[in-house]
Amino acid sequence: MDASENLLKLLCQQCERAAEGQKAAGEKPSEKMPVKPHPKANITARFDMKWPEDTAAKLGEMTIDPIEVHYVRIDDTTQFSRLTKYYQRAAKTKPRTIGQNEAWFDSVADSETPGRTLSCDVLVTRPQGAAPAAPGMVRGRRVEPEEALVVHILTIEMNDPRGDKTKAEPASVEPASSEQ
Repeated sequence: MDASENLLKLLCQQCERAAEGQKAAGEKPSEKMPVKPHPKANITARFDMKWPEDTAAKLGEMTIDPIEVHYVRIDDTTQFSRLTKYYQRAAKTKPRTIGQNEAWFDSVADSETPGRTLSCDVLVTRPQGAAPAAPGMVRGRRVEPEEALVVHILTIEMNDPRGDKTKAEPASVEPASSEQ
């Protein structure tokens, strides 16, 4: 596991904790997510944040570039290969890593908004500590069993860091009024 993968997992954990406050489990994900959850996905956590709009009162006098974060966690019981194939098609990319316990798909592309970049990561994992399910046999054929799996989809949209395109305007944050 490399540093990028560790950072992705940490970001997903933080978004999952933040999702508890939004109580948005079971709801559809944001329309801005380029990778849609698989059909009949059991969304157990959802987090959406527009920065600085959602945090303006806490920042004081600052000018910062806008960032949008969208996250969903899906808990499902299905075949690992079926889920990884679905998300490979949906993400339109080959897996960055694929192992016995997880598959990670990532992409960085221009956003629909001029001057913005959209990063999308999809992580398909087995619950912590779970080993891959043993294949079974049906009519002499090897069959992959269904098993508990977790899918994390994280998208981050921001101004293009290359700076070679017109950027979205930074949001000016007004200081919070402090009435005494």
